[in-house]
Amino acid sequence: PLLPVIFHMTLHEAVATSLFTIFLVTLFNTFIFHRQKSVRWSVGLWLGIPASVVAFFIPRLAVKLPEIAIQAVLVIALFAMSIATYHKRKAL
Repeated sequence: PLLPVIFHMTLHEAVATSLFTIFLVTLFNTFIFHRQKSVRWSVGLWLGIPASVVAFFIPRLAVKLPEIAIQAVLVIALFAMSIATYHKRKAL
């Protein structure tokens, strides 16, 4: 929120700058962790490929759904994750 105010950028320029900064930081950190052999690339592929496919198709579906349906899906997903986290933590 400060980029448009301080540097008199448009909102689009601020979002693009923010995303590019996140990209650079992520790329740099991935390189550093890879050099330390701290990256499990197989896990990254198993998570990254499906996440990319979902990130591509879900917005196209979301514009066709009513807002209440999207909110319901989010509530159900968060509730399911909280239950899974609770049971996993209880097992430890």
